[in-house]
Amino acid sequence: MSIGNLKDNGNKGNNVPYQLAVLQLLQQIVDCTCGTPPPPPYVDPVFTSFLIGGQATTVEVGTLIGAGNKPFSWAITLNDGIVPTVDIYDNTNATTLIAGTPNDGSQSVATPAANLINDGQSQSYKAIGNNTSPIGTFNSANFVITARFLEFYGPTAAPSANSADVRALPSNRFTSAGTTFNLLTGTVEQIFEICLPPGRTLLSVFDATAGFFITGSFVLSNINVNDAAATPHVYNVYRLTNAVPYAISHTFNIVTT
Repeated sequence: MSIGNLKDNGNKGNNVPYQLAVLQLLQQIVDCTCGTPPPPPYVDPVFTSFLIGGQATTVEVGTLIGAGNKPFSWAITLNDGIVPTVDIYDNTNATTLIAGTPNDGSQSVATPAANLINDGQSQSYKAIGNNTSPIGTFNSANFVITARFLEFYGPTAAPSANSADVRALPSNRFTSAGTTFNLLTGTVEQIFEICLPPGRTLLSVFDATAGFFITGSFVLSNINVNDAAATPHVYNVYRLTNAVPYAISHTFNIVTT
């Protein structure tokens, strides 16, 4: 029986559309294209890390990051890309520090000095991957170094009178750590200080050991405290002075602005 004599829906005789459909199906079978799944979608390469070895991302106000070679490192998941080289870019100064360095995961790169003299001031870098399949570029996450004030606190044998005394208090932390922290009194000293940088004030102190607020017992004064560059800033110093040391160590829950 010829294809021209095939029947369609009860109608005899030639049926050109039906013939064409059968011929197309036969051709697909011959070409082995019938049921072949489409190729998978292209997956872009991506940076999974980018950093400067040994460099903290938060530093004290007044920190000078000196000029010189810095140990940059990175990692890339290639996926479907081909990435033979990367560039290292200074976002802050809008400058390419090195272009087309081999994509081997690390490179010592010369950087200019960065003097972070203000709270919140930052220095930022990124890596740029040079993809050749297809041709294009893609960026890493930014590596950002940010300057923040330190706040100082803890028990002390004598009231702080100057910058050195404040900086010698047993505990300190960056303001970027948040607005709550704990002060442990110990059982030796009877003076307790909370020293906060410009823009920070004391909201409350809760003696978690005794179970009540003691905010009003802290007396405010001001002391010039030097930053990392020995530049003085007016700190708010809140001081509690007891008649005797605590018999057991108390935990003060501190809340600041």
